[in-house]
Amino acid sequence: MYFRTWFHPHQRLLLSYVVRIRLDPRSRGGTSSLIQTTYRVLVERPPQPDELTHWLTSIQRGETKWTGLVWRLLCSAEMQQRHRDWSLPRDPVLVLNALHLGRCQLVRTELPAAEVLADLGGACAHSIAGALLWMGYPHPVREVTIVDLPPDQRMFVEKFDYLQNETTDWIEAGRTRVRYIHAPMTDLSVLADSSVDMLWLGQSIEHITQAEARRVYAEALRVLKPGGYFCLDTPNRAITRLQSPIGFIHPEHRHEYRPAELANQLTQAGLVVKRVLGICPMPRSARAGRLYLQEILDHPEVSANADSAYFFYIESVKPE
Repeated sequence: MYFRTWFHPHQRLLLSYVVRIRLDPRSRGGTSSLIQTTYRVLVERPPQPDELTHWLTSIQRGETKWTGLVWRLLCSAEMQQRHRDWSLPRDPVLVLNALHLGRCQLVRTELPAAEVLADLGGACAHSIAGALLWMGYPHPVREVTIVDLPPDQRMFVEKFDYLQNETTDWIEAGRTRVRYIHAPMTDLSVLADSSVDMLWLGQSIEHITQAEARRVYAEALRVLKPGGYFCLDTPNRAITRLQSPIGFIHPEHRHEYRPAELANQLTQAGLVVKRVLGICPMPRSARAGRLYLQEILDHPEVSANADSAYFFYIESVKPE
């Protein structure tokens, strides 16, 4: 674990309760006493007999750790009901799913129509057609060029079911033909001038430096047809700083942008910004200056207000 993650508010909260429970005299006397004390400290009640049996068996078998029980109770509906200002979600595992649903809604309802696409960073573990089409891009597509890192440089590459089929030759995926270019997104030399209707960067621009991003913008102006679209979505630093004030939310991120910051950079590069939208709005978190992840579960949707959303989307075009 990175040392800086201990400065995350949720880790501090977990650690504070772990210490508090361990220092409670009632926790002494074995695993059963520890479990009962955990319930009394967190939800102010003893565990039900079935709850005690479940956690006692699970811990003794090594299937979970006691700290897992502490975290589960911290994220429980009971804690939400007892503390109206509670910032943890009821089920943290569902947060990623909600973020994905919000992004799918964006892809299915907001992205412009384009027949010839280049998807930068678009390799997908679930489909050889790539992430954009797998997420439900609704418009007819003639061809997609997916530019992504070589497999040995990707995270979780073992989960890519179609890895062996990634080739520079065109692959037929339904009515769309797809090819793969294993290269950094700054290298679009395979694409001819004025040959692409849309460049899509789905959660990719934050993985490169700002200097590298400027090279991507320059390449976009070269390969896009006049009036072609340069579209992307990315984490919103105005919100992610509440989650990770020291460093970024992912160890591979090089820069996390605010909407106005990125829109200004695209304009300076020569692109024309048409729309800026939010994904998974978090107005309460933005107002309070504190992250309430439950907002993501409650609102996995596209919003007109990008400044207070967890992700944001920018749609820009190459001038005619």
